[in-house]
Amino acid sequence: MKPTLLREIQDTTTLINPILSRLIVNALPCQSNLHAKIRYALTEKGLRVRPFLVRMGYEMGGGHYRDILPIGAALELMQIATLVIDDILDESYLRNGRESIFAKWGIKKGILVGELLKTLSTVSLIHYININKKFRRKNNALMIFENAYKDICVGQYLDLLYEEKNIITEEDYLSMIEKTTASFIRASIVIGATLSCTSKNTIKSLSNYGLHLGIAYQIRDDIIDIIGESACTGKPFAGDIRRRKKRLPIIHAFNTSTPSIKRKLLSIYKKEELDDKDVNDIITILHENGSIAYSIEKAKKICKDADSNIIGLGDEKIRKMLFELTGLVSTFDL
Repeated sequence: MKPTLLREIQDTTTLINPILSRLIVNALPCQSNLHAKIRYALTEKGLRVRPFLVRMGYEMGGGHYRDILPIGAALELMQIATLVIDDILDESYLRNGRESIFAKWGIKKGILVGELLKTLSTVSLIHYININKKFRRKNNALMIFENAYKDICVGQYLDLLYEEKNIITEEDYLSMIEKTTASFIRASIVIGATLSCTSKNTIKSLSNYGLHLGIAYQIRDDIIDIIGESACTGKPFAGDIRRRKKRLPIIHAFNTSTPSIKRKLLSIYKKEELDDKDVNDIITILHENGSIAYSIEKAKKICKDADSNIIGLGDEKIRKMLFELTGLVSTFDL
């Protein structure tokens, strides 16, 4: 990651973390048992990219970054809530190299933790939007926030639905990830811009940037799931394949491979449980069919489309960091 971009995201993360802790303590007094579970969810490894995007959107309109930090914290609570629920839906036992909430405390408590985090994110967002007189278009920001969560739920439903289908189209896949990862990444930067003095044209440009960034981000994540090592990704190796998820490399292979290879893929994907040999056979097919290479080039092209929306836009420093972010998503050197 470029030094300037890394430093700015780290700075945002450092500023967000104590706000998150205060929100939990203030919202749930005398609930030490719940605090422990929510703190466990909050102490995820990695950088908090979505609050950084909220900040970028707000600063693009000339706002001061400290004003928007609580809004970034509220969005991060929603992000963590969706991850908790996602692990339950996928029956995933690992999240960032450690036990998921689902693995540690089970389905029932996991659902409640996820629901609590989502409720706290909404309550926090409403509170901080209302008390800050500098913010503009407050109702618009709230609608963007709630619509993003609705889209995520629809996208997660489609993801589960597609597990039951043998083949889906690339358009189906792109529509699904547009409603999940891309919807929330777009919402983050647009909420920041909406609450500042950013013009409608700038908001539209940032919305298009966020949408394309989010799509490319998810495609990259799907590729890394296949070519990355578990120690680096913090997730089970080829977890999406093991759960028979329909991700872009798989979709490309299903739709472009020879009839015999397609039959082999279908026979493996119809199994109730895939073993290591099944997974390795599929990964070999994905490489030999050019499906990994195709997906990488697709992500890079979408990143270029994202950049095209912000050329000449607003503050040069912010624009440069947004370019650096798409550059990072375009990188597959592991």
